[in-house]
Amino acid sequence: MALPRTTRLAAIVIVVAGIGLSACSSDDDGGSASTTSTTAVTGTTAPGATSTTASTAPAGSVAAFTFMGGHVSGDSRVTVKLGEQVTIRVVSDVAEEVHVHTYDRKVELEPGVPGEVTFTADIPGVHEVELEDSALHLTSLEVQ
Repeated sequence: MALPRTTRLAAIVIVVAGIGLSACSSDDDGGSASTTSTTAVTGTTAPGATSTTASTAPAGSVAAFTFMGGHVSGDSRVTVKLGEQVTIRVVSDVAEEVHVHTYDRKVELEPGVPGEVTFTADIPGVHEVELEDSALHLTSLEVQ
């Protein structure tokens, strides 16, 4: 028996959020490796509200965001230490492009499919991460 659509959507939101909170990796050689990838997910997630909170991302952590129904959800500022590897993961309900300014890292998003951009945060300062097609601020990446 199939679950109701709202139950499936809530389960996907929980899974995607859980991945963002639990995924870690390290960059042992200290290099500035950059990768971009996508992973298929069944269904879409529910619209979220714009967040005004900030978080400090541990070394090699994932900062997860959603863009649903024209609203961004996730931390408005992510703070990392200079030299840390950071992954920005975004799920959108529409085709979109995530752009990490200053680092000039980009990933194309397909509806309902998480997109990731991973790099070493080796430029100090505060850097904008934007949804290019919508011209919306996703988060500020603070590198200390």
